[in-house]
Amino acid sequence: MKFLVISDTHGAMTPLWKILSQWGESVDGVIHLGDYVRDAREAAKVYPNLPFYLVAGNGDSGTAAPSNQILELEGHRLYLCHGHRHLAGGEYQGFLQFGLDQECDVLLCGHTHVPHLEDRYGVLILNPGSLCFPRSSAGASYAILDTGGKRADARIHYVEQQAPSSSHAGRGGGAAFLWRH
Repeated sequence: MKFLVISDTHGAMTPLWKILSQWGESVDGVIHLGDYVRDAREAAKVYPNLPFYLVAGNGDSGTAAPSNQILELEGHRLYLCHGHRHLAGGEYQGFLQFGLDQECDVLLCGHTHVPHLEDRYGVLILNPGSLCFPRSSAGASYAILDTGGKRADARIHYVEQQAPSSSHAGRGGGAAFLWRH
């Protein structure tokens, strides 16, 4: 199974609509790792046949979304969280230990707005970065996670910001994006 993995959309629907139109028919589900899970709920209304898995972030107060969850898919055990409770100073070591304690082989988080992908001790650690407010010089990003093999695999994809359409995407609908292939 392939999943579109996103985080930290912060109300910027324009880039979310664009990646959903690009990937919506070729993925088996969408994972939103918090901070404006309402964006994922809005998208789920437009894509009713696409399963959406989501967890609340530190910007999702008052939501009914869980703060974390474990999914078991195709022989893999995935831990989903936003990351604000697991990433001390942006370091992944404590998060890795937590995942190992939970017997997970895939750890997914957001929060930092910086993409991160690594395999440590057979555990895939993935942070897709942010679609709208990247804190990386590489730009806005998302990921595609594939759980179809013996080992899960992921790839981070980057988008280029063309020009913001408002001073705060959470209030104005987002920024315009050009896609890199």
